[in-house]
Formats: sequence, C-alpha cells, structure tokens
Amino acid sequence: MRARGRRPYDWTPLADRDPVPGDPEALRDEVTHMRRLASTLRDQARELKAIGAEDGLKGQYAQALRGGARELEHHLRQTAERYEHVQGHLASWADELEDFQSESATILRRAQDEAAQHRHPATTAEDPVKPYRDALTRLTTLRDERASHYAGRVKRACKDVIRDSTWESFEDAADAVFDNEWCQKFFELASWVVTVVGVVALFVTPAGWVVDLALGITFALAAKDVLALSVGEGSWFDIGMDTLGFLTMGTGKVAFGMLKGIQTATSAAAEAVAEERATAESLHESRGVLDRTYRITNRRGSSGAAKAEARRVRAGALARARQAGLAARQAERSREPLEATQREAFAFGGDREAAGACKNIRRLREEYAQSPEVQKASAHMEGWRGAFNASWRIGAGSDGVDKFLGQSALVPGKPSSQTYDDFKDQFTSTVGTGW
Repeated sequence: MRARGRRPYDWTPLADRDPVPGDPEALRDEVTHMRRLASTLRDQARELKAIGAEDGLKGQYAQALRGGARELEHHLRQTAERYEHVQGHLASWADELEDFQSESATILRRAQDEAAQHRHPATTAEDPVKPYRDALTRLTTLRDERASHYAGRVKRACKDVIRDSTWESFEDAADAVFDNEWCQKFFELASWVVTVVGVVALFVTPAGWVVDLALGITFALAAKDVLALSVGEGSWFDIGMDTLGFLTMGTGKVAFGMLKGIQTATSAAAEAVAEERATAESLHESRGVLDRTYRITNRRGSSGAAKAEARRVRAGALARARQAGLAARQAERSREPLEATQREAFAFGGDREAAGACKNIRRLREEYAQSPEVQKASAHMEGWRGAFNASWRIGAGSDGVDKFLGQSALVPGKPSSQTYDDFKDQFTSTVGTGW
C-alpha cells in the first residue's frame, strides 16, 4: 500500500523527527523529466543518423558534416541510455521509499495507540512502545540498505563510456568528502573550536597563536562552504552565516581601530590642555614680577641697566612658564594608561585592549570635563564602542543560535529544532536528486 498526503509531524513517542524522510513524488517528477529527456535525445539521435547517412550532401564540408553527425548521434544515444538506466533505478527507489514511509506511519499510529492505553499504567519496568521502536529501527536499517543499493546502481549506471568533464569528476570527489560522516564531524568540530575560543576569550585573554588558529579555521570553514555550494552540496544559509561572521569581524576591527584612534587623539588633546594649564598657572604666579618688569621697561625715566635687568627677570619668568607647560605635557604623556580588568572586558567580548581604550578615554573626559578640545576629540567614543560590542554580540549570538537549534553530526541525539532545520533547508543548493 502506498502512502499518500503529508507525513506525520509529531513522531512521539518513537522519535524526535521523521525517521523516514524523503519525497517520492519529487523523485517521480525527476523520473518523468529524465524519461522525456531520454526520448528527446533519441529523437535527435535518429535525425543525426539520417544526416550522417545522407548521400546527397555535396561540397567541401560534406564528409566532415557526415562524420560529425554520426559521432554526435552515437553520443546522444549513449546519453539517452544513461538517463533510461538511472530513471529506472529512481522509479524503483521511489516506490520502495513510499512503502517504507507507509509502514513507518502505521508503526507510529500503533505506538501512539499503545501509549494512550498505558497513559496511567500500573508500576512496571516495561516500556509499552519498545516493540514499535524496535520495529521502526529495523525498518530504517532496511531503508538505509535499500537506499545504498539504489545509489550504487545509479553510480554504476553513470560509469559508462561517456567521460565526465574534469569539473564533474571534481564534483564527484567533493561530494564524497562532504557526504562522509567523519568529514562532517571534523568540520563541525573545527567550528566548535572557533566557538570555544570566543567563549574562553570572555574570561581569559587567549594566547596570540590561539586567536590566529581560530581565525585561520574561520576562513577555512568559509572556503569549505563556498566549495560545497559550488558542487551542489552547500547551502546559501551557510554562506550567509559566513558573510555575517566576516561582516561582524570587519566591523569589530574597524571599530577597534577607531577607538584606538580616538584614544590617541584624546590623549594628544589632553597633553595640549595640560601644557596650556600649567603655563597659565605659572604665568599667573609670576604676574606680580611680570607687571613690575613691564613697568620698568615702559618707564621713560628708567636707566638702561634697570631695563636690562627687568628684561632678564621677565625672560626667566616666561622660560619657567614654558618649562612648567612642557613638564605638564610630558607628565600627562608619561602617565600609565589604565588597564581593563577581565570583568570589564567581558562587555567587549573579552577584548581587554578595546575595553582599556574606552576606559582611558572616559578618564580623560572626566578629568578634562571643562576642555572643549578633549570633549571634541572623544565625542564619537560611545558610538564606536557600541559598534564594537554589537559586532561581537551579533556574531557570537548567531553562531550560538545555530549551534543550539541546529542538528549535530558530533552528537546525533542533541536536542534541536525541526522548524529551524526546515528553514535552513530552504536555502540548500543541490544537484540532481537527493537521496
């Protein structure tokens, strides 16, 4: 008996999700398409055969045209034969898959009925749905064997005299890698390494080589996703996640550079203000001396010696003021910068340097609150701080959501969201018919 209609969504109490997924109707649509294509190829082959046998062709290129038509007719017949063999295997698999799905739905209904009857059972160690769960396991095992059987037949049917292109051979090799269970686990493990480094960085600043390793793995995984998409084994969703990761990484790098630039500009403004203040304070302290020397030099009755002495005294006072200003600038420049604690760096994704830059800018803003120059130099600090924090939060958040809701090759039993997986599948790029 063939199954019809939609598959059950809730597979409780037997499984978390549909254990026999697939779309037999989609397979049959592909079979119909391949059957029509094979028919078209044979029609074209007959026409080319007639051209190759045409004796009425005359002229310089007649012989070449007849030879080319016969060769092309031969290849078209070979291609049609490949399609006919493959579509036959796909049709058989579609029928068997539908039978497997029908039987699995029957097992599910019986298990749910049994579970309903034992909703308030007496104390017993026996699981009432265990026989149905075992039956489903046997069914899925047989399904996997038959799927492998037909996959092998299709593969053998494609190994005919028609030579695939270099790119097609490369696609086959890449497909084998991406479909390999251990390769999938390796790729997922690599992505977890990047995630773990990011989480550890929230609490402890990792060594430079660890950060470089995480960045290298990130770029390698992105390259893997692009390659998988190009051979029909990838997903635009994965490419989007990679792009989002690189955008947030780039935004964070730009924001960090801007924060460091603001820190430098604010420090320079603070040094200038410190010099100006110290110079002004020294001049204020020497105001009496300066006023007296100016009166002496401006008085007509003052002797030359008195004026010379006044100028010397005034030059000394001005020199001391300049020296006081330079000393204040040097003191501000030499002041030890504040270092962010790991707790303060937590808000910056563990980046203590970015957190330290903001901490030092805030200190200067507070100490030189009355200075327009310092306030202007540090005016955009909060905006770039927000951009930096948003970049790592969005990147880490999207990665965390994907790992929390998505399926896992490393831990097959990990809880996941079927809705989320179905959403991701909408962006999957495939070549040919999926098994």
